[in-house]
Amino acid sequence: MSTIFGALTRVQPQIAAVAAAVGWEDGDLAHAPGEAMAAQRSEVDAFEALLGAVEAFQQDVAAATAQLAAAPAPLLKALEKCCGDSPAAWGPLVPQLKAQFDKAAAGLAGGANHTEAMHYLVHKCRAESEEVQSAFKARDAAWAPKVRCDKRASELTRRGGPHFLVAEKAARLKQQFEANEDFTRCTDEAAKAAGDFLERRWGMIGALLFELCKHHAAVLSGAQK
Repeated sequence: MSTIFGALTRVQPQIAAVAAAVGWEDGDLAHAPGEAMAAQRSEVDAFEALLGAVEAFQQDVAAATAQLAAAPAPLLKALEKCCGDSPAAWGPLVPQLKAQFDKAAAGLAGGANHTEAMHYLVHKCRAESEEVQSAFKARDAAWAPKVRCDKRASELTRRGGPHFLVAEKAARLKQQFEANEDFTRCTDEAAKAAGDFLERRWGMIGALLFELCKHHAAVLSGAQK
């Protein structure tokens, strides 16, 4: 352990200089830094935006289906009351119109199973995405203690700074070592969670696209019968 503490002591000036250069002294960034992690965050966020768009589509389609199914009833009732017994040539058009409305409703109902499947898939994908976001948050939470301990350890070698007892030096270096180890562990866990999730997202996107296409086909097929 003394070897580790000695090595940490020697690199304190470099750590402090880097932290000051990029503004990390207070650990107040929105997210812990790291280009690879930032790229993964961006891809996870993009996938979550896609889930939001699919969910909005599913909700809009479900609402529209309910509205379109109910919309013809008042019109047909009024037409039947006014024109049902009419001898005019256009009188038979009322039942024909009703038949067309029924076909359209059947087509929309045929797509309902697929909108429900979309809802299930979005819920499942969101649950997995939340696990990745939790790993990101754990890494972010480990960043501030790391920066704070790095800063406290850097004070040990500051020129013109206060004199520290051996016990205080050892305590600060131990805290720095543990904080850095915790941050490294959280970084590794977040990177693995994000990497595995991003690999699986293609299968998730494929399943969502399949249900979208099946919904469209079911609606058109029902309306054309």
